[in-house]
Amino acid sequence: MTYLVWIAEHYILVAALAAAVAIVLKFEHSLPKKIKSFLFIADICLIVSSLSLGALKDHLDTVWQEEIVQRVAKAEKATQPRKLTDAQRNFLSAIIKGIPKCSIRIAYTSSDQEASSFGADFRKFFIDAGYKVELFTPNVFYGCPPGLTFSVHDPHNTPLIAPVLQKSFVQAKIDANWRQNLTVPLDELWIDIGQKPIINTAEQDAAANP
Repeated sequence: MTYLVWIAEHYILVAALAAAVAIVLKFEHSLPKKIKSFLFIADICLIVSSLSLGALKDHLDTVWQEEIVQRVAKAEKATQPRKLTDAQRNFLSAIIKGIPKCSIRIAYTSSDQEASSFGADFRKFFIDAGYKVELFTPNVFYGCPPGLTFSVHDPHNTPLIAPVLQKSFVQAKIDANWRQNLTVPLDELWIDIGQKPIINTAEQDAAANP
């Protein structure tokens, strides 16, 4: 295996030397014809093999470099704080415009700076959109569940804004969980913003390539 790796890394040199040997054999008359033919064929095979190994190495290098770039991008995304971007804000504003409003309760883990900042983004967004927003402080020991969670009393009888937000969040590429919570009033929507979930890139890759 070590020799194959060396040949792949120096395939141009190996191919050039093999080509030189092939030329010498072509004009060599002192060797028996059978041996000369055998060496010539073996030399040609070495040229083809070295070039093939070199091409394979270049291809694998390109694939590995692309994979490394993708993994670095995923790692950077996983460490970046969540933020409601201007593009997402404008998209959501256009979607919910004209839909009957409801009361919204927003809770976020105040001890987590990233969650607090993300929660403040949503609070400002809904206030600017004309919603009545109540800021709720969760239990200091339990906080909010990880991630972004929307809660309604009855999934089959929600405020009109809830299914619209659920669909538009998917389109805006905002990760959110939806759940039933019987303590939520029928005409309200509760939003809990907890610690950013830890993304396992290995699990993501396995899910993307079953």
